[in-house]
Formats: sequence, C-alpha cells, structure tokens
Amino acid sequence: MIHDRPLPPACYATRPLMPDGILLHYISARNTVPTDPYNPNACFQIFLDERVSAHFMVLRNGDIWRLVSEGLQAWHAGLSRFDGVNGLNATFFGIEFIGDGEHDFTVDQYSEGAFLVKDLMTRYQIPTNRIKGHEQVSGPDVRQDFKRDPGPRFDWLLFGGMVHPRGHV
Repeated sequence: MIHDRPLPPACYATRPLMPDGILLHYISARNTVPTDPYNPNACFQIFLDERVSAHFMVLRNGDIWRLVSEGLQAWHAGLSRFDGVNGLNATFFGIEFIGDGEHDFTVDQYSEGAFLVKDLMTRYQIPTNRIKGHEQVSGPDVRQDFKRDPGPRFDWLLFGGMVHPRGHV
C-alpha cells in the first residue's frame, strides 16, 4: 500500500520529471541509528538532513511511502550516466528500498516494489531495459566515489520475475 509522506521542497526540484526510467537504491540509518538501521522514520530523517530525495521508499514490511510527487524531479541519482545521458534526476524515478546492501531484502519489499515498478512502467511506458540499479549508472567510470546500491544482496532475478514474469529486469 502506498502512503503519502511528502518531503519538503528543499529536498527536491520543482522542475517537471520527464520519466523514461526507474532507478533502484537502498537506504539505511545504520550510521545514525545503528541499533535500528531499518527504522523508516530514521531513514526519512536522512533525506531531510542531506536535502536529497527519492520518489518512493519501500519499507521492510512492504509498505511504500511516496516522498515526492511523480510529476517532479527527485534528487536521487547524483552524478549519473545512462545511454549517453548525464544527470538522470530529470528522467528517472527514484525508488529507495530500506536495506544496507549487506543483508537480504524482504519478500514483501520485492513483491510490493515489483508491483510499484510494474505500475510505473505501464503508466509511463517505461521499457524493462530502463530499470536500473544506482550502481549501474553511477559506477567507477562516472564518479570516484561510485555507488554500490541496491548492491549484491538485491536479488535481480527474483525481482525481475515479479516485475515481468516472462523475462528479467
């Protein structure tokens, strides 16, 4: 289920999003709340503190928080490049899965996250080959402090089978 939990405008751009892709990330509060790194309110606070954003955050129980309107650009891609285009905030939805890249994501996250991705793909005519992990667009050829999310613990085969049962993401 999607719940609206909007971030303030200081955390995103008021420019329109021209969606043609979906970028998956992970977020945790392990550096700020090591005893409860998957606490969604602590993860939400990171967006506020860092003045960054994503369109959606998928909680461990599968609930989804809509953080930024689908019509606006979120600040999630940073230095990024895909298919000859730099700076993907203008064209990619950002979806954060609460996790840390060191532990498995939950079945509920995969299931509800796949439902969200399928919905976005259908409504915005986004092809399967434009569903990417942050690490695929912000790797070492793009930036020195390259991103590693959603990371090696993200099961792309499982997720892809849920998004598109006849093929994989």
